[in-house]
Amino acid sequence: MRIHVFNMIIRVKGHVFIYVFLILTMLSWLSLVAIGLAHSFLNFYDEIINVGNGVVITSQGFSPLTVLISKNDVEKRLSDISNISIEYHLITPVIVNNKIFLIRDANISDECVLIGDDVAREIGLDRDKGFIVLSSVFRDEIFYMKICGFIKGFWLETSHRNVAKIRGVSEDYYSLAIIRGSD
Repeated sequence: MRIHVFNMIIRVKGHVFIYVFLILTMLSWLSLVAIGLAHSFLNFYDEIINVGNGVVITSQGFSPLTVLISKNDVEKRLSDISNISIEYHLITPVIVNNKIFLIRDANISDECVLIGDDVAREIGLDRDKGFIVLSSVFRDEIFYMKICGFIKGFWLETSHRNVAKIRGVSEDYYSLAIIRGSD
């Protein structure tokens, strides 16, 4: 009888040990996933735009790609601070060949779009092709844009006016502002 009780206690302790081990393993895995997501979110803007030693101002929203800030509001709130520069960027998702990519504003002609090498490879774009078809995620509109060159990266670039048109906002709205001050 004692041996039977002893075996039962050992079996129960074994099950408890396995249960605790599985819970700790699962919690460790979830912690690593949470750390990875936090790291990705905190470095999101550095991956898309070189923030460097700046501070990013954006708005609250479901995702960094859906928020908008007004240039006038930002400048009004920062008007009392001297020795700073403000750099504005508008980033929006677009659909190219049924795949979603990011398009960001750049200081280029309104007639042009620059295609990231990774985007071109992903969609199988022929480098001799002169135009690309983009579809807005926010508007029910298709845009035909002239390809003026290729860049490194997994995004597209065009003028601020074009990105605002694709996003469906006026040209005074941006996704983020980078504030830089003197050392």
